[in-house]
Amino acid sequence: MSVNKAWDYKHTHTFIETKNKSTRTIFLDKFTTDYLKGYIHWHDNYLKEYDLSNKLMLLFYTYHNKPVDNASCNKALKKICHKIESENVTLHKLRHTHTGLCVEAGMDIIYVADRLGHDDINTTLKYYSHLSDSIRSNNHSKVDQFFTYN
Repeated sequence: MSVNKAWDYKHTHTFIETKNKSTRTIFLDKFTTDYLKGYIHWHDNYLKEYDLSNKLMLLFYTYHNKPVDNASCNKALKKICHKIESENVTLHKLRHTHTGLCVEAGMDIIYVADRLGHDDINTTLKYYSHLSDSIRSNNHSKVDQFFTYN
């Protein structure tokens, strides 16, 4: 998936350059890719069935044909969390969780920084410094394994 634009909710209400003015390519696993392909197929049929226009070619949008904003997503997440009797989750918390899981899975910080759209890994380390304990522990295990068995 390529991310090359952001939606300006505050001023122009159009697509603008991303914060770092670059295109970010994000790898999606097969399950997610297949799910999105199915959704796109359903979405296209839905538009045709109800004769709806989608001028901005969005996959997720409001009844006013505008992108769904963070507040709306967070509101929906809050309802879901309440329904399943869980603590509230926001999109930003999901970003943090995703980052933590990437690091715990052994992905290097350079890859994670790129995935998050950070030009500089120091940005990632600054905001996710608490992950350094996990990285350190993972690296200790790798050192132990390498030097014990080699």
